Amino acid sequence: MAHKATHPQDLRGQIKMKLTVLQVQLIPIQQPKRPNSLSPRGLSIYCIMAIIYKEKPHKLNSSRLTMMILIVGGLIFGLLFLFFVGWFFSTWNRLVSLEENVNQSWANIDVLLRQRYDMLPNLERIVSKFVDHEKEIFGELAKARQMATGALQNKDVKGVGAAEAMMSSMIPRITAIAEAYPELKSDSNFINIQNELVAIENQVADRREMYNSQTTAFNKTIQMIPTTFVASIKGCQRKDLFEVQGFAREAPALFQD
Repeated sequence: MAHKATHPQDLRGQIKMKLTVLQVQLIPIQQPKRPNSLSPRGLSIYCIMAIIYKEKPHKLNSSRLTMMILIVGGLIFGLLFLFFVGWFFSTWNRLVSLEENVNQSWANIDVLLRQRYDMLPNLERIVSKFVDHEKEIFGELAKARQMATGALQNKDVKGVGAAEAMMSSMIPRITAIAEAYPELKSDSNFINIQNELVAIENQVADRREMYNSQTTAFNKTIQMIPTTFVASIKGCQRKDLFEVQGFAREAPALFQD
């Protein structure tokens, strides 16, 4: 049986088609590139390409995303920590300042009270020159003075207030003695000491008001939230007001002209 001759052009066409198919088969399939950003459009395109090429979309920039979360979280934590540290030390320093104000105010009172207590024996000696039989009142005055001095050394504000109240109760009795002895009332030494005691009494009254004001401010501050937590760490405690029962702003009658 005779074979049909193939035309050279047809043969070339078949060879060209086979080469084209072979070339297409040899082209490597490229993996889809990951988007540089996480925009909705880029993410959608990548997910479609990932499904086509069977790549898991959850691996998209996982390390980069984790790093960004850690950095942002670290910055937020750092800022909060710096804010807390700044607030803590600022509150601590404010408590130190308030407490020092209270201590300084009490120190100012302490100086005046010691000065006045040191003058009481001189008052007793002057009065004893004119009145020899009134020793009971000066014994009580000496006892109150000793009590007040001990309270001052221990920084016992309530104790000082109690001693001051005791001495204040003796003023009317000393007044009666001075009125009964005109020579005592006109004595120059007695007049000098009474003037000094009047001046000290007025200064004590002024400084007492200042101390109580500073103490009240301190006591209020250490009870306020969140300052109370810092005050607890620092060991701050409420301070007593300087209160004297029967205390009068005016000078005692003994020392008035």
